[in-house]
Amino acid sequence: VLLKDTRKLAKLAKENKHRATKEDVQEGMVAACKVVFPEPQFRGQTKQELGTPAIEKIVYDVVKQGITDWFSGSGPKTHINAVRDKLANAVINRVSSKQLLETRRKAASMGSTGMPDKLADCRTHGPDSELIIVEGDSAAGPAKAGRNAEYMAILPLRGKVVNAGKATLKQVLDNAEAQALFTAVGAGSGRDFDLESARYGRIVILCDADVDGSHIRCLLLTLIHEYMRPLLEAGRVYAAQPPLYTCRVGETIHRAFSDEERDEIVKVLAKGGRKPENLKWNRFKGLGEMNIEELAECALDPETRILRQLTMTEGREAKKAAELFDVLMGADVARRRDYLVANSSLLDPDALDI
Repeated sequence: VLLKDTRKLAKLAKENKHRATKEDVQEGMVAACKVVFPEPQFRGQTKQELGTPAIEKIVYDVVKQGITDWFSGSGPKTHINAVRDKLANAVINRVSSKQLLETRRKAASMGSTGMPDKLADCRTHGPDSELIIVEGDSAAGPAKAGRNAEYMAILPLRGKVVNAGKATLKQVLDNAEAQALFTAVGAGSGRDFDLESARYGRIVILCDADVDGSHIRCLLLTLIHEYMRPLLEAGRVYAAQPPLYTCRVGETIHRAFSDEERDEIVKVLAKGGRKPENLKWNRFKGLGEMNIEELAECALDPETRILRQLTMTEGREAKKAAELFDVLMGADVARRRDYLVANSSLLDPDALDI
């Protein structure tokens, strides 16, 4: 009713695309309603959502009637017009973004000529192939040289991936790194994502074993969770586990993935007669510091590498994972702060790379 005969939507009305969705109405809109009653019940750990069933319908009916009356004439006309314009703009932006997405999807389906320039594609696609996402050009060189080009494709990321938990659809589509991933996978994004059309059987995230690498991994997982979730639900997303330390003893190379594991290896070697002070540990600050053989053995060779499968298969666990993505990567700063404070005891200060 609010958008009836709105001039801004006249063109879309001819194509029957002028109707607002729930998301259009909610985008950027905040309503405050004070409710006072005894013994309230709250949902969730942060207690930001009221969960008393008996009150829910009462509040809904009262608020709905109040909003209806406000838009029907009791509210200031300038305010009503402002909401109308804002809602019309949301509809226009959504339709425009969808059209842009369709255009880019068509471009992505043109075959190898439509692939990102930085993608080093594999020769064979299908369930046994994998797209390995690496951090920066320095790691891309050894990865390309050490891979099996028959079924391993390499996609280097030259910049930070957009935080899909906060960004709008347009911001995600405008992000070069996100667009490169969508195009390389070739299965669309969002509601239009088609798992059967994916060009690769596995997505492998290969990042440095440090804080920056963990952040990039989180951003990639958030992007996949928000726009290519069926990949996670099907268990087709993996994280490679490169070592943080290496130490050569004779012809044997020992690899440690944490400070604790390094210390345990030192203890074992000391029992064998090795002096800890004579052990020379090499700490990798980045994948680019590894030579071709080291990177191939640690992250590319199926016989020697360690991959961690990232899944959302179990209903309850998948729901928890989705909620955690929303808390940690979403736009609600207060909710994230409350979560971090409540779980601060789980943090190991010695694990911080600062």
